[in-house]
Amino acid sequence: MSGIFTLASFHRLNPETEYSNEELRFGLKAAQAIAERLSGLAFGSEVISSTEASDVFTIEIAGGRYEVGDSVWLFGTGTDNNPYTVTDCGTLECGTDFIKVATTDALAALTRVLPVKVYETRARSGKVYAHPAPVFSIISVKTRADENTLWADTGVEPLEATEYETFESVGIKAGIRLRQKAVPVATFGGRELIRRKYAAGRQSVRLEYVAGFYAQVPMDLQLAASMLVTGIMESKEGGTFASENLDYYSYQHLSMDQMAALPYAAVATLSRYARLF
Repeated sequence: MSGIFTLASFHRLNPETEYSNEELRFGLKAAQAIAERLSGLAFGSEVISSTEASDVFTIEIAGGRYEVGDSVWLFGTGTDNNPYTVTDCGTLECGTDFIKVATTDALAALTRVLPVKVYETRARSGKVYAHPAPVFSIISVKTRADENTLWADTGVEPLEATEYETFESVGIKAGIRLRQKAVPVATFGGRELIRRKYAAGRQSVRLEYVAGFYAQVPMDLQLAASMLVTGIMESKEGGTFASENLDYYSYQHLSMDQMAALPYAAVATLSRYARLF
């Protein structure tokens, strides 16, 4: 399993594969890390299992990378429609990853984990592209006219949901579009002449959102990831992807030999999404 597809889905795309599920676990994990690096997308994680002890939930996941202090969005029953904070994370003895969250909520039947991201940028003609994409849901949008204003200042309030909308690009929710009156502007000039323009500050818009796919990942991305898995497994036999102990970070920083081993068609598909940014 991974945040892109399950083992069953991979086998449907590759019915003649001879690799064991244990071998594929390595390939799926590496493929998702590489796909996220090359596309600028977030895929999230599938939940394998979850257990609770003393109001701490240990969630075994497939795919994705989280650190202590990260915010995540959980899908299942008993969630309170708010982000949860990762209190611990690591790898279990069986080789799968896990995260822990502390909560008194009665979480059950968890199915998926998506990362909560905060992205600060400028509004170009009212458009704000989220990075990473896609946008699953918006938590808050804040704006400021200059960088002397802090996001925590009392005068900086989240915009009403009626002041923006999400927009799509290449078939995914790529960001938000602000109403013209909500676009932050800066003033300059003397008392006799004051001009208005879109705020030039690079951090004039702060977007907090849930990133990733909850429903099925687009088929072109599934096919690209499937090709990555095949390429990784074949190259692993030759030593290019030799270690199964590499962490998620290592998969996102590839050598020239590793990049050359990736199928061109898969890289081309992922690069099409990267051009959003």
